[in-house]
Amino acid sequence: MFEEERELLIDHRGRPPYILQERVIRHVAKDCLVTFETNRYSVPSRFVGKQVEVHSDADLIRIFHDGHLIAIHTLCQGTYQIQVERAHYNGIFSRREPSAPLVCPQSSEDEVEVRDLAFYENLVEGGAV
Repeated sequence: MFEEERELLIDHRGRPPYILQERVIRHVAKDCLVTFETNRYSVPSRFVGKQVEVHSDADLIRIFHDGHLIAIHTLCQGTYQIQVERAHYNGIFSRREPSAPLVCPQSSEDEVEVRDLAFYENLVEGGAV
């Protein structure tokens, strides 16, 4: 059969290989990470709580939100690994203004008894309270 069909075959040399690509929908966790095949990849913090589409091919992970590319990572080869881009966490922590006072209300009920350290040494050695 091969000899009969040989002339019908098309030469594949010089053509790019067929790329297998997987696409899945994921939810962005509070830690700005998306799980894909046991590994976790970061996305910008503004996408926390939103759904994203993860595309994987031979060596890259591309993460999209509403059709827009929001993150690219190299595909982890092992399991239970994390790839984080520090820039994805910019602005996630809000800082108070330096001029704003830090207020810690205290009442007389919140007072702590101050004791000599010898008291605790005595307790550790089995002494009475």
